[in-house]
Amino acid sequence: MAHRGEESEIDHRHDDGGERGGDDESDSSLREEIFLQRFNQHATQQIEQNDPALKGLHMGNIVTAYDSHQVGVFLSFDDANIAKLGECIGGNTQLELLSFDGTHGVNRPANGLASVSGNSDFFRGLEQNSSINYLSFNHCDLSLDAARQVLNAFDEGNDSHLTHLSLDRCGGLGSDGGGNDILASALRRFPHVKEISIADSDIEDGTMENLLSAVSGPRHHLEILKLGGIDTG
Repeated sequence: MAHRGEESEIDHRHDDGGERGGDDESDSSLREEIFLQRFNQHATQQIEQNDPALKGLHMGNIVTAYDSHQVGVFLSFDDANIAKLGECIGGNTQLELLSFDGTHGVNRPANGLASVSGNSDFFRGLEQNSSINYLSFNHCDLSLDAARQVLNAFDEGNDSHLTHLSLDRCGGLGSDGGGNDILASALRRFPHVKEISIADSDIEDGTMENLLSAVSGPRHHLEILKLGGIDTG
């Protein structure tokens, strides 16, 4: 899980033996891989066991994970591991937060959103989950098909449970990006969303109007719209 002490250990180990050049880079990459495997296994196990102590799952870079013992960390590009995670999520009733992070790691791309793209088993599990109510995208390109797949999974399964949506430093929301239409289409199908937070994302005026229109219907229960660092144009 995302303990800062463990994250610091990863960072410090990258600094060991810097004079070895390429060998040091290979060693640090191997150490990071080992730590990732441990985090992945631990998070999957907790979710499978329906551990009430685990309330969130952060899919992305370890060092950008939430500073909370209640949030597990998972980052893998192995289809079998991701499929297993999805299966476990489907049967879990304790998770409340699901976060996708596209921030790059030290030696690897750490795009948690791209890692699940096209994995039907993962999305099948996500559809079956009924406890996740907070969905977060950080440093993600929302024009990616994976974004559509995630949002569709919530639409198919647990739209009535999704109450919070957060977009932080996300791209693909311009008129030519495609993410605008993906997000607006999803919001029209999520009438129970009470709070939307959008921060430090490039959103055009037309895009914002489209999003506001999507949540302004009589069926919607939006109470709070937070905008921070928005660059409209």
